[in-house]
Amino acid sequence: MLLLGWNAGRAAAALAGLGARVTCAAEPSEAAAARGSGLIAETVVVTDSADTQAVLAGLARSGHAPHDYAAVAPSQETRVVAAAVLGALGGAAAPPLDSALALRDKAVQKRLIRAAGIPTAASAVAASAVDVPLVPLRFPVVVKSPGGQASLGTERLDSRAHARTWTYRAAHDGPWQVEEFVPGAEVHLDGVVRGGELTALAVSRYLGNVFTTHNGAPMGSVVTDPRRAPDLYRHGRSLTARALAALGHRDGVFHLKAFEQPDGSLVFGECAGRVAGGRIDEVVRRKLGVDLHQQWAAALLARPAPPPRTPAATTPSASSASPPPPESSTRHRPPGRSSPAPESSPWNANAGPAAPAPADPSPSPSSAPCSPAPTKPRWPNAPRTSPPGSTTGRTRSSRAAPGSRHPAHARGHMGTARRPKGHHNACARAHHRRTGAMMGEPHRPAAGVQA
Repeated sequence: MLLLGWNAGRAAAALAGLGARVTCAAEPSEAAAARGSGLIAETVVVTDSADTQAVLAGLARSGHAPHDYAAVAPSQETRVVAAAVLGALGGAAAPPLDSALALRDKAVQKRLIRAAGIPTAASAVAASAVDVPLVPLRFPVVVKSPGGQASLGTERLDSRAHARTWTYRAAHDGPWQVEEFVPGAEVHLDGVVRGGELTALAVSRYLGNVFTTHNGAPMGSVVTDPRRAPDLYRHGRSLTARALAALGHRDGVFHLKAFEQPDGSLVFGECAGRVAGGRIDEVVRRKLGVDLHQQWAAALLARPAPPPRTPAATTPSASSASPPPPESSTRHRPPGRSSPAPESSPWNANAGPAAPAPADPSPSPSSAPCSPAPTKPRWPNAPRTSPPGSTTGRTRSSRAAPGSRHPAHARGHMGTARRPKGHHNACARAHHRRTGAMMGEPHRPAAGVQA
């Protein structure tokens, strides 16, 4: 069979695991990895594995043609339509062309979803970026590329004036898919469909709506349990079944996004016929015991679906361990922290309450005797760091600088280039006595470090 693209070999491993002899149409940057994987029988180098003409030319140079293969598979979402076209040319098993196009083009997808009576956002297609402010939709709107993926280039525009400003920095001229903004928490639904019937479904809630990640918001999601969220799964199963039927996607895997409304209903966002990225595949495997890559390969080759394995979280050996923290206790590393939190840190959700800090053996600043300072600092080019108690957010380290006798966290000068008013007090004098820094010497950041 023919595999379009490499994509870290996940698709090739799933196909080879079912006994398929795989020829990979790989781009030059992928060819070496494909050849050295041990999963590929032959590698055909092509300029672009998502371009039908480029793949046909690469096959012809190698003495092959589409009819030489029993199946054509895409390794990534952007290869779905090319795989469908090549399969149709060669009479090989491949994604149906109509379904592949509906799963890839958001404008076609929204038209089919709306025709099926499924709730979704009103939308329009702008031929170019300058036409976006003129679309007959209510603002705010969301703009995206019709054939985009992973929310790349997706942006919310709050008004027509905002849209006119956006035209000057649009990622490309067009066309653009423009949709009315849908409020509600964003969820994603992942699973397997065989013969038009859902055989596996996992519903997850994003930490925040995906387009907000472009402004620095965290990216992630939490898979929900059907026993704890039965209504969410009931609405999710209904929406997914109707959407996949409208798109003609009867066999394979899916990654669908929707927006949860206050009454519990779901509004359709978009759907792709692929295994989701961002390690969602691993989360589904651990939650449901379903390997989405194996299920995808079995559906493509018309093999029986592999039975789900018992999830690790429900095995006796795993259940005897400490239970995972509740969803509400999940925390993320605070901004500016460059090293993992210790087990006793309050930022570690799996640890208990933080242990009390050990007593500081050094004398307190107010009681420490003040001694004369050296005539100059011992390390004028030491990296700029913050002393204990500073709120500058810079990382502190306990490692000593080369050739010094003092830890790095004691070398800073109050974390700023300009000393604050009232600097010459007992605390500052004690700090300078311990660090050996000259009290009258201004802070000198290291070369390459901005003050």
